[in-house]
Amino acid sequence: MIADLEKVLSDAIDRYNYFSGLNYKEETHSFPLHAIFLLGELKAENSLTAILNLLENKEKVLEFWIGDHLTSTLWLPLYLLSKNNLELLQQFLVK
Repeated sequence: MIADLEKVLSDAIDRYNYFSGLNYKEETHSFPLHAIFLLGELKAENSLTAILNLLENKEKVLEFWIGDHLTSTLWLPLYLLSKNNLELLQQFLVK
């Protein structure tokens, strides 16, 4: 299941142009956000890299997929997954 959730995040990056051309509906376009929260609940610490790969995209991509969650709720899964891997998080932040 963890591998499938990581694939969801990868798909969001790979097919951003396709999905951004569709009318945004929360019911059909919030799958990367749900994948992040599920990975957090599963405590899939090795999936932090997949999440950070999504988060290192351009602002328009993040706004499309994550929106206001970027500053309001995304901290929780990031905290759960990075508390034992602060070096990876630090590397991401200083890029």
